[in-house]
Amino acid sequence: MIHERVEKAILQDYATIYPSAHQVALRIERAAAKAVGAPWKPYDAFITELSNAIAARDHATVSDRLDLQPYYTFEDADNLALVARIEAGRIAHASRAQPMPGPSQADRPVCPPGGLAP
Repeated sequence: MIHERVEKAILQDYATIYPSAHQVALRIERAAAKAVGAPWKPYDAFITELSNAIAARDHATVSDRLDLQPYYTFEDADNLALVARIEAGRIAHASRAQPMPGPSQADRPVCPPGGLAP
């Protein structure tokens, strides 16, 4: 669960590409497992099994705003103002997770044929 939350936040809030968001989320997930004393391999196997079981279910399309659903429930003035601020701060879908050009391959460092000197 922490993996998906972090991944979603990075994709939405920092307009990054999926592989980068995934790597950050994976590292945070590993740190969280370690923090609670869970060995990574058994933890990962369990999460993979759980994810596969969930993916195998027949389920409807889920909104990308599911995490905001509680805010849409209440219609008091303070909450409506909060929802307006949340909506104003969201990055438009078209600007999220677009591939970014990488550095020029011509400028990359090249290891000398004999290796690096010690």
